[in-house]
Amino acid sequence: LQKKDLRSASELTHCDFQNAWQHFRHDCPAIAGTIRQLQHFLDETRGLPPQLPIPKTRSDNELDRFSGYLKDVRGLVDTTIRSHIGYLGRFLDSIGFEKTHEQALLDLNLKQVEDFIGTCSKDLNRYSLQHVVGYLRAFLRFEYSRGVLQTPLHEMIDTPRVYRLEKLPRSLPWTVVNELLLSIDRTDTHGIRNYAMLFLVATYGLRSCEVVSLTLDDINWRTATICIHQGKTDNQLVLPLTDAVADALIDYLKNGRPSLSFREVFL
Repeated sequence: LQKKDLRSASELTHCDFQNAWQHFRHDCPAIAGTIRQLQHFLDETRGLPPQLPIPKTRSDNELDRFSGYLKDVRGLVDTTIRSHIGYLGRFLDSIGFEKTHEQALLDLNLKQVEDFIGTCSKDLNRYSLQHVVGYLRAFLRFEYSRGVLQTPLHEMIDTPRVYRLEKLPRSLPWTVVNELLLSIDRTDTHGIRNYAMLFLVATYGLRSCEVVSLTLDDINWRTATICIHQGKTDNQLVLPLTDAVADALIDYLKNGRPSLSFREVFL
């Protein structure tokens, strides 16, 4: 507000938030995330003026075509498609697609692709870079199948090497998990809640976001099932409600959960 010489947040526009997000997204991702959340909040509460439609560029149209393929043919969810499009937009910019349109793809060579991967490698670790290489391969394979690319560049890209056991183990022995659960102090409400949440994670292998988004309506006590909404795939996973999990949830609902009107299980 100070830099824009504005008096209130109501004077900000979507363009202001987008510029601020672009400014912080690489150097201060936490600040960029806060900016994006504030933008969504003001937009939903009508604190921002309506966003004017932005004319689509050539790159936008090309990425829309690829997005349709990812959604209709490969069945990917919107969040995964957005991950593809974010990096592929930068790739099209790097090869000058906006100026020369499909000619940039017709003239594309392996060095240009490797140069872009090299640029991304300055900000990403090898694990994240593997995803970027996967996005590029999918896009180049798509363009090759359409006949735009004459050379199967998707078969020529090398991916970063990731070796087994070079990172911390992805899972812990059950004895260690059990020791962790037993170490939780369940004499207060926080301990009862923490125990129930970790027990769900240990039993079903749930993500933290799947645990915190669990609602009372997702638990069917009559059929002894629990429904998990998977954000990554946008699917619903119905799992059996084991006696041990049911006991942990009942203990929390009776002795640890605040008496509030919210439907989320864990508050």
